[in-house]
Amino acid sequence: MTSSDRTVSTNGGESTAGVCAHARLIDAYVDGDVSAAERRRAEEHLARCETCRDEARGLSQLHELLASERLAPQPVAVDLGAPRPAGRRRAAVAVA
Repeated sequence: MTSSDRTVSTNGGESTAGVCAHARLIDAYVDGDVSAAERRRAEEHLARCETCRDEARGLSQLHELLASERLAPQPVAVDLGAPRPAGRRRAAVAVA
């Protein structure tokens, strides 16, 4: 990456193609995968960067949505002891 590929954002962080240089840190912060020092750095950055605050908010909402039971697959009740219907054969399934 050359210096001409970078722009300085209005929030004081470097960005590339409109993405804040702190994007990976913010992603890890939302995932809870940061050290105490990284957490402080992320929180300080979020206090001054509206773009990253919006991104963190969106990621948090996505986490909540994925964790909700609405998206969890419903278990299928299968009676393995029940006889198969006559005339039906099992299809062969290839597994890679």
